[in-house]
Amino acid sequence: MASVEFSPWPFEENEDVELIWFGSPYTDYKGDWRIRVAFRRARGEVKVLSRAWGAIPLLRIGQIYTKGVLNQVRPMSGSSYTFTIPSLGQGKLVNGFQLPKRLIDFGKNPELGTQNIIQYTVGNISV
Repeated sequence: MASVEFSPWPFEENEDVELIWFGSPYTDYKGDWRIRVAFRRARGEVKVLSRAWGAIPLLRIGQIYTKGVLNQVRPMSGSSYTFTIPSLGQGKLVNGFQLPKRLIDFGKNPELGTQNIIQYTVGNISV
């Protein structure tokens, strides 16, 4: 199966990085639609890149990318859960810094943490 590569790729040759966030779409100075994506290196450093809006189908939060390609062999870290949001209209608009740090830690990067998200509470779990 063919894969699509993000280029240029600003990380080391065989460095694995995890996609931790992507932001809201925006238009650049040429009027092209773009999206900012954040990757975390193994040592914890977060690097934010700008990519074409058309890259959305290639983005998988929590997945590992190597050489600019989704690494489909290496599994995601963490745990997955299934739950149902009873009413999409019951969400609360908050910024990323209001998410629990155990869910995602943006450090103090305002480019990431100030993005607005919709937060839902199901039982005693906030997502």
